[in-house]
Amino acid sequence: MKEQLRAKFREFSLFYDEFYALLIEVVDKTREGDFTNADGTDQAFLLRETSKIAEELRKECDAKLKLISQVIAMRVAKKMMQDPELESTVRGELATGTVDCKEKPAIPKVGSPEYAKLCEFFKVPAEEVPSGVIRFHYPTLVDIMQDMAARGENPPDGIIKTYPDYTLTLRRRKNS
Repeated sequence: MKEQLRAKFREFSLFYDEFYALLIEVVDKTREGDFTNADGTDQAFLLRETSKIAEELRKECDAKLKLISQVIAMRVAKKMMQDPELESTVRGELATGTVDCKEKPAIPKVGSPEYAKLCEFFKVPAEEVPSGVIRFHYPTLVDIMQDMAARGENPPDGIIKTYPDYTLTLRRRKNS
């Protein structure tokens, strides 16, 4: 499977270079006004449709990347629980992946007693909560929880559920 993906990646890279050169040519011809309105309309349509296809492919690649990364990270994390001396790094032929697992909070529903406790923990004025003016910034809350966990503290009051988020950070190997 890896070799098929590698071959398609090479084809795609070549296609990208060729298509990008064509786009530059299209821009040059547009500046010169060297096309009819009908041809320009068709060119614009083709570019729009190409953009849609590229966007769909990007979304699919991102989704598959996330899935594969999570599976690898979960596998490595599981092995690390059994053997704490094990490295959190996976070295492939093309890339090196570093595994991380963060506990992410499930933010309680606005108006619930847990949400009120969370607001109280962060000293958010009670009268501002129902208006929706103040909301928690999720990435910052995750960072705060990570810092608290590193200090051996419990999660903020009001956070009653957390879930693990497994990630794999990828870096190209020097020789690839």
